[in-house]
Amino acid sequence: MKTLLWPLLLLGTLQTPESLINRPPTLKIQGNDLAIAADLAAQLSVPPTLAASGKPALLVIAFRVAPNHQLTDLKIFTDNPTLNHELEQQLRNVRISEAPDNQSNIYQMRLRFTDL
Repeated sequence: MKTLLWPLLLLGTLQTPESLINRPPTLKIQGNDLAIAADLAAQLSVPPTLAASGKPALLVIAFRVAPNHQLTDLKIFTDNPTLNHELEQQLRNVRISEAPDNQSNIYQMRLRFTDL
């Protein structure tokens, strides 16, 4: 009986769709400055609103980097006020490793949350 059960269990695990396997959420950031994108990816986490929905999301943010390495003039382009607030709270604590030479540059980044 055990010899019949193990092949069936193995076959069932091999045919499990990837969406059912527990994987950690990932964040991919695309923007016009790779160093700033890397800093954001290292310091941001999935907002609770997105984690609860379980749906992948693509969000766009725009900001400037102040001389003290913090994000200023932050704009989050989403129609969900709860998600907007959660991201704003996270982004206010982000510090960029190197302040750019020109503080008037506006950076736009796409935040892609997947595998929720």
